[in-house]
Amino acid sequence: SSRHADCLSKAIKTIEEAQAAIHESPEIISVLCRSALFELEEIIGVTSNDEILGRIFSKFCIGK
Repeated sequence: SSRHADCLSKAIKTIEEAQAAIHESPEIISVLCRSALFELEEIIGVTSNDEILGRIFSKFCIGK
């Protein structure tokens, strides 16, 4: 799908940025790699704990 192609394109671009930053700080490379991983996880439908909790608590009305 076009969404998958967009995610893959973003992941490739971010990996290329990480490769170009190979002589910079490991933190920069780590952030870029994590960003690429996030894009790939979007394709296969991986959800994080924060997303799950957000979905659960979005259904509750707290304080009423």
